[in-house]
Amino acid sequence: YWNGNVEIDVVAVDENSKRIIAGECKFYDKPVGFRVYTELVKKCESVSEFSGYEITYAIFSKSGFDDRLREIAKNNRGLVLINEENIVD
Repeated sequence: YWNGNVEIDVVAVDENSKRIIAGECKFYDKPVGFRVYTELVKKCESVSEFSGYEITYAIFSKSGFDDRLREIAKNNRGLVLINEENIVD
């Protein structure tokens, strides 16, 4: 998704169910941290077209995730972490 001000790497919209999957893809050589998640949430909140939709956030990472983000994902069904090998629980 790109509107000139906001860029989101992956967006899938289900208009019938009013659901969105919004994701960021990171190819860092270090684990992705909490900041990437909070920035993604802020981006989605700024997109008026997403208003009224249930959003699931997905973060894709080449090098995994730091402990803080992994812990947050365990307690948040609206956040999915995906690395090269699998979906992280």
